[in-house]
Amino acid sequence: MNFIPLQYESLKAVLIHIDANIRFKISQRLPTIRITEKLVPLRVRSLKLDEFCTIVNDTKYQLDIYREFDSGENILQQIKMENDFGGVKSDLDQYGFRISPGNSVWTPGDVSFRDMIGHDFPFDTIIIERMIREELKRRLCY
Repeated sequence: MNFIPLQYESLKAVLIHIDANIRFKISQRLPTIRITEKLVPLRVRSLKLDEFCTIVNDTKYQLDIYREFDSGENILQQIKMENDFGGVKSDLDQYGFRISPGNSVWTPGDVSFRDMIGHDFPFDTIIIERMIREELKRRLCY
């Protein structure tokens, strides 16, 4: 059976009537149509933007940080639990400590949600670091 790909004008006519979430998936998997897909208006019935979640037409897209480790590496129980529940819902520094949303470095194009977030204070990483050190000491003693 011969398949003829859609030409530019036909593709535009089809894309405008496809659900937004289906278009996201198509664009992800078919890089050849991304340019055309970006030119065609996207029809969205409902849009909700949260701190780490975006909901488009009742489909939820969530941003979490899942930490991977090498096999045989000691992993804290807290990190295992966070990974089991989908990951961490905040930024991490290079050492794996949480970064307060109020202390982030701003770059061009960033949007501040500080007024919408109830926690504008820095996380107390000194106490968290002490707790992690104590847990690692206990693990190494066993």
